[in-house]
Amino acid sequence: MNKYYDFVEGGWYILPFKKGMYKYTLWICFRSIKILWNMGIIIGTFFITLWIFRGCIKDNTLNEMISLGAVFATFGSAAISIFSLNCNEQIIHFQNNISILQNNLIKTEKWSRWRFLKKIEKRELGFCEVKTPKIHFYKQSKKLSIPIPTDISDFKDISVGWYYFRFLLFSPSYLTHLSIEMSSLKETDAFLIFRCLKDIYQSILCFKVSNFFIWVGSGFILSSVAFSFFYPQINFFVVTLGK
Repeated sequence: MNKYYDFVEGGWYILPFKKGMYKYTLWICFRSIKILWNMGIIIGTFFITLWIFRGCIKDNTLNEMISLGAVFATFGSAAISIFSLNCNEQIIHFQNNISILQNNLIKTEKWSRWRFLKKIEKRELGFCEVKTPKIHFYKQSKKLSIPIPTDISDFKDISVGWYYFRFLLFSPSYLTHLSIEMSSLKETDAFLIFRCLKDIYQSILCFKVSNFFIWVGSGFILSSVAFSFFYPQINFFVVTLGK
């Protein structure tokens, strides 16, 4: 009988020192890039606000600055409200799919990420890593390995975009292969698991996009407060800095 998928359980493992040091360094770099990315969003909204203020503010009066700042604050608040609702909706959708995957499709012991444990951390005796469970999908000689996120903490540690891109590449041929050979419950389970996991990654991608716009909204709110009261000083500082 052909093998269409298998499941690898997650766990908390002690790593050899060299491998642990390598993974720990990559994890630190990944987190640092994420912090820089968020800072870049705030800085980007700052310069967009500055550009619009320069075009709209003529007399540098407090009424002008507060009125225009209120527009940015309203826009930022609306963005945060709308995309926060979408984030909550995607989390609920994700949790429902995870419950279906664990309880009805894979039918294995429930695994959930413990939030107090970092993805990888340094201990006195070495390095420890939280490994998320994985599913391997097989199509003849090809294999697709996909980690199963079980908690919001996994959203930060899994390269969601990369794995979803691999889903898109693997999906047409795998689903066609299953539809041709679908003659037993095993093939049906493989089809449902594949679709469920793909939908989980779509939810996480939508969550990340909404989270990006929440950061954008937050950036505009912070910029509106700063520019409403200190626009002349900020503009002078930026002009001086650019010389």
